Amino acid sequence: MKELNIWRSTFATLLYYALMLLLVYGLSFVLVSSLSRWPSVHQSPWFNTLVNALVSLTFLILTICFVRWYGFKTTIVPKSVKNINWALLIFIFILGLSYFYIDLLFIKGLSLIEIFESPEIKTGNTDFHYSDLPWLTTLVILAPLNEEIFFHGFIMEGMLRKKNNYQALIISSALFALVHYYPGDTINNNVQRIIIVFLFSLCAGAFYWKSRYVIYPIVFHATTNLVSVAAQYVEMPFL
Repeated sequence: MKELNIWRSTFATLLYYALMLLLVYGLSFVLVSSLSRWPSVHQSPWFNTLVNALVSLTFLILTICFVRWYGFKTTIVPKSVKNINWALLIFIFILGLSYFYIDLLFIKGLSLIEIFESPEIKTGNTDFHYSDLPWLTTLVILAPLNEEIFFHGFIMEGMLRKKNNYQALIISSALFALVHYYPGDTINNNVQRIIIVFLFSLCAGAFYWKSRYVIYPIVFHATTNLVSVAAQYVEMPFL
């Protein structure tokens, strides 16, 4: 059974991050440039969201191929429905639904520190359009699949095989958080995002650690993203 140490995990994550940037900026540029010759396509409200979804789907396929090439067979779901921990799955789903508010509370807490700004929280300020569906698919399905398969089904699993459970949880979460550094954003926003994503990944990683099936962190991640996206279209209570 192949194992991963901190250096191999870091190197694999750097490759992952480089591939992500290459696809986001490179493939997106190629697609936009190629299709811009057809104004009816380029000016369609579906154009940007479809390009985004296509890039994300390509990234997911390449991630799965890389994990398989390295020799890992990530177990997403149990072979039998009887082996699914439904109580844990329901708990994860409920936690994912409520994580939006936990996230906001933490952001408010960070804003008490002088270097962090308190963001203005607005919900329900976006009108839904069918052209948003590819973008929603990316955030709720493709992104959770991609990130959870790589960081928990591959990085964390490889480190768990070295029998250092807490190190595997912390390092995989730290690497997961660091790839959420956005070059075009401010340092303040990036630091705040990295802290929040690190704590999120600790929760998702704990679910994987206890189950060794990627379906549990995927459901947690997808549910969390779903609520965050829904908040853009629907006014959330208690805000």
